[in-house]
Amino acid sequence: MSTEESAFNPRIRLKDEWRKSLIDYPFGEIKDDSVRISYQSMQAPELMNIVEKLHVADFYNGETDFQKILALMDYVHGISCKDGNHASPAIMNTDEIMKVAELGQLWCWDYATVLTEMLLSMGVKAVTVTCIPRLFDYDHHVGVMAYLSNSAKWVFLDPTFNTYFYGKEPMDIFEIRSAYAQGNAPKFRHITIQKNWKLILHNIEYDDYDSWYSDYMLKNMFRFILPKNSAYGCRTSNAETVFLLPNGYNTRNEYDDLKDSCYTFDIGCVLQS
Repeated sequence: MSTEESAFNPRIRLKDEWRKSLIDYPFGEIKDDSVRISYQSMQAPELMNIVEKLHVADFYNGETDFQKILALMDYVHGISCKDGNHASPAIMNTDEIMKVAELGQLWCWDYATVLTEMLLSMGVKAVTVTCIPRLFDYDHHVGVMAYLSNSAKWVFLDPTFNTYFYGKEPMDIFEIRSAYAQGNAPKFRHITIQKNWKLILHNIEYDDYDSWYSDYMLKNMFRFILPKNSAYGCRTSNAETVFLLPNGYNTRNEYDDLKDSCYTFDIGCVLQS
């Protein structure tokens, strides 16, 4: 498609704008030892409780870390129906989310919270990651970063859509972002949710989930929010929050109205082994 033709294609124009933001503000290696994500021990009573109560180990099975994690994500993805009204837990933790899971749709942060806490309960380093666009548009997405000890590799997981990005191996959020910036939309596992409703992104309707999701994640891969202490119930508490910013970006908008927040440009805060 020529530049002139793309100027009249709203989808191409939006993708070009989102990609330009990633190019203009890249992530890079910056050492900042003052900010590090910590991970709750699997011996914590709250985590041991969900292992026993919800039989987490039964769903965490496979030969490799990644196979076990994918098996657990398959389970978490299926805990809620995918239509009807949204079900909102009273408190943001696995116990409360599971109580309402069968009543209606869960939000992305519900799925991410359950997967993160269940992974922690299995001794896997995992943390929820809120992916947000450069410009505030009343929308963002939440997934999970998990550490594969077998391959010493981080991977971004999306239990809402039961998918993950991959190249030669599973990708983390920075590898995904870099691929988008280079104009190479990264591959991801096919989304199998049945499309029973319109898929709309910035007033553009999509025919299928895969094309919608590819653009949706391009939009939301600008910067990230993480809890500084990844632990059971941390999304409910007033625990410190880390805003992970690309180089050169210091703007604040409506996404930044969180208390007890700190800001860093250091991707090492989450990529520690």
